Amino acid sequence: MKKGKIISQLKSMALLLILIAVAAVFEGKAFFSFFNIMNILLSVSVYGIMICGSIFPLLVGGMDLSIGSTAAFSAIIGARVMIAYEFSTVGILAGILAAMVTGAAVGLINGIAAYYFDVPALLATISTQYVFYALAQLITENKTVSCGNSDMFAFIGSGTIFGIPFPIFILAFLAAAIYFLLNKTVFGRQVYAVGGNIKASRMTGVNAGAVIIVSYVLSGVMAALGGMVLTSMNTMVKASTGYGYELYVFIGLMVGGVNFAGGEGTIQGGLFGALLVGVLSNVMMMVGIDATYHNMIQGIVIIIAVALTARRALINSGLSKKAAS
Repeated sequence: MKKGKIISQLKSMALLLILIAVAAVFEGKAFFSFFNIMNILLSVSVYGIMICGSIFPLLVGGMDLSIGSTAAFSAIIGARVMIAYEFSTVGILAGILAAMVTGAAVGLINGIAAYYFDVPALLATISTQYVFYALAQLITENKTVSCGNSDMFAFIGSGTIFGIPFPIFILAFLAAAIYFLLNKTVFGRQVYAVGGNIKASRMTGVNAGAVIIVSYVLSGVMAALGGMVLTSMNTMVKASTGYGYELYVFIGLMVGGVNFAGGEGTIQGGLFGALLVGVLSNVMMMVGIDATYHNMIQGIVIIIAVALTARRALINSGLSKKAAS
């Protein structure tokens, strides 16, 4: 690896390294314990799973704000299927599949609205967010749906393998799969091409409509899977399950350097952003910072991280004064 690339990667990790250094000074032994590291990774696993899907609409120049409602609605459908089959093995598998199909359907609606009807992605996905939160409330009658009758289903969110929580394995597998999809396949190249310049991509033979719709479908599927993992963790699901998770997802992607205008960003960057937020929350708790100040500190750190990312992107583009000098 070239020296310049190593330096660039260290710069991008500067805030995370600073946070780790602070934790090492104040609570070194506790912070670096296996239990605490697993706790941090587990805390970011659900919205990390969602990031694996929501990165696609952003890369093609759109966005998906319906992540939370998709997670809730899909998990409720999945839970109802599992209950109907009395949490048998087949029922659990069918419930997970039903949730993912539901998420794909929501993504399909978002993609069609955004591309074929030219509805701005922000408006389209906010609309579906409200619609599917309302449907989730209607289906559940604003009541909690219990899913605590199966050890097998509970294992998805609370089980461990060699002491490592199972959701971390799910996230690691998905991250590797999405990395491969974006970097080693024709579809991945088409995603970046459409996000970079949709007109130019069409001229090279790319079916921009199909790429955009599939991107939203992937976002819906990953949101649904995240909702099922969260349901397993909590052993129940309700209409507010997943509420607000889109905020954590977009913070992670923004801090991770994903360009919200499309065409630029990586899954590893998005997950790094999520990890930064998770480490920050963990460090603040460990050093005893009053919870009253957590949101304020998080906001400041996020602004700094986003500013550094934007500045680095500007320099790399050759448009900044520093690059020109």
